Amino acid sequence: MKITLSTTIIILAAMAAPVFSETPVSSDTDDTSHTYIGVKGGPLIIGHGIPFNDDGVMLSILYGYDFPDTGWAVEGEFSTTVSKASSDNDRYSDLGVTTLGGYAVYRTSGRFYVKAKIGLLYEYLTSSLTGAGVTVDVDGPGMSIPIGIGGGMRVSDKLSAEIEYTMIEADIGYASLGLNWML
Repeated sequence: MKITLSTTIIILAAMAAPVFSETPVSSDTDDTSHTYIGVKGGPLIIGHGIPFNDDGVMLSILYGYDFPDTGWAVEGEFSTTVSKASSDNDRYSDLGVTTLGGYAVYRTSGRFYVKAKIGLLYEYLTSSLTGAGVTVDVDGPGMSIPIGIGGGMRVSDKLSAEIEYTMIEADIGYASLGLNWML
């Protein structure tokens, strides 16, 4: 089954529907917002078997909706490398990664919490391979089902700090430190 960009956009839009709804999704009667925005960054971790010795650095922005009193949330996240992973092999150019994903997220209760997430991710990798006088671009899109785990601290009612690791693919991961603000 081939998943296209338009299919991905439709899936992400369906996941984000509660975020953009004008009527509250929950039965809460308080005026507390359950939407949040976030920013995070950290190293792009390249696994063994891929000829890159210097991990890149990624930066992400996210938008989410927290379902009240459940621990569950949905997030949309855009990430891109701000510093590409470099190769110790002269045949490969630097590796860049850009992703757009939608996640189902679970956070435990309390000031300090554990976070787990799973989602659907559109990724675009950029690099090239040179050999025998020929250069071949290995740029291309792909889809994956990333999983992540981490933890966080609720600094206040409006601010939380999180650390997490997301496995983008079996051999590419992203460790991040970030902040989320309730709107």
